[in-house]
Amino acid sequence: MQNGATAPAWRACGAFVTQPSGDLVRPVRHLRVLYCLPDRHYEDWKTNHTPTGYEYFCRDGSLNTFTSRPMRRFLGQMSIASQFRT
Repeated sequence: MQNGATAPAWRACGAFVTQPSGDLVRPVRHLRVLYCLPDRHYEDWKTNHTPTGYEYFCRDGSLNTFTSRPMRRFLGQMSIASQFRT
């Protein structure tokens, strides 16, 4: 929510007028996981691991530069929109 506000997930998603009365089962259609590895383990992990299509890796120290152009480009690749050429 904006400006630090909080809300229950059912309200924040905007899909419901009233609170659901039971469990909801929703398929996961888009999954991306960003693993932030300690700097000292990153290079070894990178050379010995083959990521799956939904896994992304970065150095822990890279999180401090999330507004930099290279990091924003990297994070943009995780978007579902990056799979379509418009």
